[in-house]
Amino acid sequence: MAISEKDFQAAAYFAIGLTSEGSLNGKERAYELTIAHQKGTNEAVRLVPIQNSGYAIGVIQTDFGQHPEVAKRMVHFFQDWAKAYRPDLRFDDKEVAPFIAQLSRTGNQVKLKYHNEPLNPKIKPAINAFLASPVGMAFVHAHDVKQINQLQELRFQPLTKTALYQRSNDEDKLRLAVSLAKLANVKGFRGSEKIMDAMKENQFASFSKFHEWIEDKYPKQLRDVDNALKGLDVFFALEKAHPNNPLRQYWEKIKQDPLANPVHIKEPDKSHYKEIRELFVNPQMGLRRIQQHEKTQTHSFLQQDKNEPNLAHRDSSAPTRDGNSVMERLARLTEKHARLIEIYESGNEEAIRAANREIIENSPAVQKMIEGAKELATQEQQEQQAQQIAAMEMEAQQQSRGGRTR
Repeated sequence: MAISEKDFQAAAYFAIGLTSEGSLNGKERAYELTIAHQKGTNEAVRLVPIQNSGYAIGVIQTDFGQHPEVAKRMVHFFQDWAKAYRPDLRFDDKEVAPFIAQLSRTGNQVKLKYHNEPLNPKIKPAINAFLASPVGMAFVHAHDVKQINQLQELRFQPLTKTALYQRSNDEDKLRLAVSLAKLANVKGFRGSEKIMDAMKENQFASFSKFHEWIEDKYPKQLRDVDNALKGLDVFFALEKAHPNNPLRQYWEKIKQDPLANPVHIKEPDKSHYKEIRELFVNPQMGLRRIQQHEKTQTHSFLQQDKNEPNLAHRDSSAPTRDGNSVMERLARLTEKHARLIEIYESGNEEAIRAANREIIENSPAVQKMIEGAKELATQEQQEQQAQQIAAMEMEAQQQSRGGRTR
């Protein structure tokens, strides 16, 4: 399976975004003002940003210190929204410019120029009310999509042309893409250009070697990358889940349009979408929840096995009561049948009587398995014939077009 652009978009939004940027301590914070600040400090009293972090919004965080134009647009959108829906929160006209300036500070400016001065207490509750509204969520989402599109164009697409990407398996391809995109989002595109150059120069033998290189060259960013990779573990667990696992079904629907605007998603899809988001916000809990659903599916299958023993109606790779696939059970049955023939041909009367007792005791189950095996073989033969016919049809269509495909 090749990694598609939608795979990257889903990984960027859910793993990089929700797991490593748009959440904190298992709680989603995409639709509120956030800032990475020193633990143990009260940002409303004394603001001590970590490194150069400014105030930010979004699943894929947009830092106002690096993008003051976004802070300006947000405040103007807020003013229009507040006038229509919450006039009690609207800023005075004379407050607009200084409030934009406060929101647009970089972390270093807060510490060195403004001596850890916090935001005006009016700003955060008002802006958070706006960001939680449909209008505010739509504003945030537009910037999430813009940023992911940039990551796709400037990191994912160039990555696909590198030797390391092309020789990696699918999971490592996504790990490479997520790692590069996360570093670009933390350090900026210019700040991470050397990393992209090293990838293009084929300096790494594998993803694990690339990860070791990050640890050596960019130890401060390693935790950021690893957090995004934890979200990717949830991505992989959903991809590998049983087809009847409802979480996998929700996920497959989401992946049809991974950057869909959450505001436009209606029930019942809205509840399912929220449940999937929660898996990535808290990946440890998310993996447990996926596994719980997997166990439920196994139990349901075992009940079906008890009530409907015809194997022809089963997926040949699906687990059975003893944890093996239908095909494995049929293989054991074939082996058992061969042993019975050997016993009968040996002339050992005691062994023959024992074999007869076993057949009598298990004849209903054996007979059903034999019938199921015949039906399964017929079904597989029909599927092979259908594939052959489809291949012939495709070849005929290509010949009719002079050998060209669309």
